[in-house]
Amino acid sequence: MQALDLSELEERFDIRAEDRNGVIVSIPAEQLLVREHADRLLQAYAPLIRARGVEVAATYFSGWYGSICIAMQYMVSHYDHVLDLSLANVTVQLYPNDRYYHFSFKIGEPRIMRLDGYEREEWRKSVLETLYRDNVRPLIEALSSSASINAGQLWGQIVTEMYRQVDSWLIDASDDSLKRRISSDFRFLTHSLDADVFGRKKNPFDMKLRTVENPFKPGCQTYIKAACCLAYRTDDPEDNGHKYCYTCPRLSVQEREAYKALIVDSQEHRA
Repeated sequence: MQALDLSELEERFDIRAEDRNGVIVSIPAEQLLVREHADRLLQAYAPLIRARGVEVAATYFSGWYGSICIAMQYMVSHYDHVLDLSLANVTVQLYPNDRYYHFSFKIGEPRIMRLDGYEREEWRKSVLETLYRDNVRPLIEALSSSASINAGQLWGQIVTEMYRQVDSWLIDASDDSLKRRISSDFRFLTHSLDADVFGRKKNPFDMKLRTVENPFKPGCQTYIKAACCLAYRTDDPEDNGHKYCYTCPRLSVQEREAYKALIVDSQEHRA
């Protein structure tokens, strides 16, 4: 396989070696396991997204932190070595991007964990278990405690985007060998990692996501989210009159159809 391309990680996942320009909050990820620092991050982020509670900031941030999980899955499938994305080696940075605010993840030391000397399945198991058991799980649990929100709702923000990204990798895969590796690694994540690695009764990635027609791309499907992101608990100055996202699992079939009709109508008026 080719060498790990750090510039690709920066472009795809905003994982970088240098500070982002205009950073307004910078916290070593390991510190977020301490209530004081988790509170500080959520309380700084909540007003920037017009959240009516820090639990909204927790769901939104969990979605951003999912970039770490997705980047690791990408490296496992596309390279024979991975970058150290442990909490101890990552600094979370919040920065403005046009009218919104994004998170970037700054790497401390560019430590690489290579496949050399291991059977691939053994190496994959070690890499993913270590990521989720020792890093993602403690952070999710810390955010859950700080924001008084169920950890399952925070895991759900990561799950949906993981499924979307894996779908796109399969479409873009350059050959059948890579497609098989991506599929195999995803099956391992969703069906072979034990639930206790995540601190849950069930592996949060082991689920069948429903799909619905994508009104922005006629003829295509999109996933219904694994969990509500709480966007309805933000004060959106461009409120479209709907409390929930089109792909929110809380919407009934009838509500989603009505929402789709409004989206299609608005798209036709813009054309």
